[in-house]
Amino acid sequence: MNANEHEQYSDAMILQNKPKVAKESSWRWVVVLASLVFIAIRTGTERCYSVFYLSLMHKYNIEYAEVSQLMSTFFIAYGCSGILAAPLIKWAGCRACMMILGIIASVSCFIGSLPGPFWKIVLCNGLIPGVCFGIQIVVAFTAVNQRFKSQLNLANQLICLGFAAGSFLSCPLYQALVENYALNGALMVISGFYLHTIASGATMWPLDQKPIASETDTFTAAATDEIESTGIKGNGSANVRRASRMFQTVKHSFGLDLFCQPEFYLAVFMYACQIIALSSLFSFLIPCAVTKFSLNKTQASFLPSAEAVGEMIAKLVWGVFFNRIPKRWQKPVVCCHFLVASMLLAILPSVRGFPYLLCICATFGLVVGGIDGFYSCVCIEVFGTEAYSSVFGYTNVVAFGSSSGVLLLIGGIIDSTKDPSVAFYFGCASYVLAALLLFCLNQRITSSPKKVTNA
Repeated sequence: MNANEHEQYSDAMILQNKPKVAKESSWRWVVVLASLVFIAIRTGTERCYSVFYLSLMHKYNIEYAEVSQLMSTFFIAYGCSGILAAPLIKWAGCRACMMILGIIASVSCFIGSLPGPFWKIVLCNGLIPGVCFGIQIVVAFTAVNQRFKSQLNLANQLICLGFAAGSFLSCPLYQALVENYALNGALMVISGFYLHTIASGATMWPLDQKPIASETDTFTAAATDEIESTGIKGNGSANVRRASRMFQTVKHSFGLDLFCQPEFYLAVFMYACQIIALSSLFSFLIPCAVTKFSLNKTQASFLPSAEAVGEMIAKLVWGVFFNRIPKRWQKPVVCCHFLVASMLLAILPSVRGFPYLLCICATFGLVVGGIDGFYSCVCIEVFGTEAYSSVFGYTNVVAFGSSSGVLLLIGGIIDSTKDPSVAFYFGCASYVLAALLLFCLNQRITSSPKKVTNA
């Protein structure tokens, strides 16, 4: 390559690697609100489907190990589909992905509400919505993070309010639906809720008018120049050139460079421990409250809502005040939150009485409420905006894949011991491990001479 060609290649690569951040117009807050609505709908599935456990066990004459397959399948699909989010966003854009997947999830849930065997519910209400939501969650966070330079922490905390709002509203609502419309009628109504994700996706206009295909062409052309500059063209091997271009495209689309960074593994496994802890709590809190804490079903359904109230308060506080904490202290503060959360889960099985259980759940929400948005800010800080969708996709693969295995293990142990509070001890251990991994990540970041930036 001559000097002019080398300069053109360099300009093309710089343009390709430059993060896409939109001008900070007021429309970005509409996208935040739309993402919040989607996350609230999605969280109703993740945290409140345990409302259906006892009804499913009675209808199909199954035990905890078998009914746990519903959420385990959801988490496996949710996690594994996240790996597809980054290339789909690059190819089709956030808006198209969100709307098409919303239609698929709604139709699938409606089919699952029709009479049939248990495996059909696992497929239509667990597997397929899990695939759709796993991609949509990455789309929602990416659409928001692309639009913010300032107030990024506040934006992330606001959309993460959906996690708390979904739990607060969905658990009592799902219980009321089961009592009034039975299991199949409740699932049919929920399929209508999923349609609202289409409206959420409609707000996610592209950041610019440049077609995604043209970006791919730019990258492919730049990769071709790079290959030719190495002398491969002189060897006359067309197949080698084609394979090299394909590898460069795949590497760019899936963000494979991340696997060379130790910080990536620490961040992913830290978040995975957090998700394992939360899923251990929410998947078995309501059945445990009914069978061990002697609450009625309506009272039990309010425990996740109490946690959600504390979580919403925490997210608002974190969104406004967390940036005022010096950056070097932010991660140690979160480590302390993890350790306090582990203590609360450790003492939860010994608490009795509906008011005391509500207080413990609300306190737990206050402690862990702001951590969801914090993780997105850490990803932007360490890996940059351009790699965010890939990081979040791989994170979901590990976090929810491991969570699925742990839920099946917990279900088997509960069937053997007849003690559903075992799940809380798994959550306690997971939070301790998350604190340790975050401490190591902080040490790695502070000792590293180079940090990833968006410049």
